[in-house]
Amino acid sequence: MKRLLLVMFVVCASISRSLLAQEVSDTLQYNGSLTLGGSYKTGLVNQTSIRGSVENSFKKSDWALYNRTSYFYSEVNNNRLFNDWTVVSKLGYTITDRAKISPTLFHLYKSNLLFRILNSHRFLFGASITPLKNPKALVYVGVGFDNTSYAGDQFVNSDLNNSNRRFGISTIHVENKHHFGDKKFSLSYSLFYFQSFKESADYTVWLIPAFAVAFNKKLSLVINYDFRYRNVHLVDFPAINQALTVNLNVSFQS
Repeated sequence: MKRLLLVMFVVCASISRSLLAQEVSDTLQYNGSLTLGGSYKTGLVNQTSIRGSVENSFKKSDWALYNRTSYFYSEVNNNRLFNDWTVVSKLGYTITDRAKISPTLFHLYKSNLLFRILNSHRFLFGASITPLKNPKALVYVGVGFDNTSYAGDQFVNSDLNNSNRRFGISTIHVENKHHFGDKKFSLSYSLFYFQSFKESADYTVWLIPAFAVAFNKKLSLVINYDFRYRNVHLVDFPAINQALTVNLNVSFQS
């Protein structure tokens, strides 16, 4: 699995470089980034972790295509804790010059061993609103469908006992980014709220703030904090989950 991960990112990096080398029209814009990180410990506790992500976005005229694929693997004392893939894809079209209001398709696939998620597909359709004066800000409102299979069928705060939960959902997503110190430092955040149409008690709050230190235009150090609260959750599983990660980020654009 580790060798497969390394091969995958080498291939993605090669594809990104080849795309940048191609001649594009004046209206086609491309942005991409590759992030890799990991740790290895031996002794009282044997621990291995690998984290990486590839982010690509294309924009031509009023159309925009965005994809972010990330992977996280972790094991402690030969016990695998994480083997998680996350894929986010969005397609938008700007329909006004006062603000970037884009109908947006959102797809999230996830497999998370620690959260006992065997596989999860989340499809959403809504509108993304970005102020022209602050292109780093975003508000997204959408509705869609969630289909998730869990390693368990007993849930807290829910009358539905089934390992496969399928229902309609609504979501609100807010994000922003601020630069300071002559753009050497940046503080950003993403806030998600998911609400099930089937049960009012089934909602999730997900907050992801990040602090970045830029060494130059291409290389930066990023510290991410991940906080998640799920009101409906598996029995013997905590409602609150948190994570702190440190990564090096390599960016490129045309």
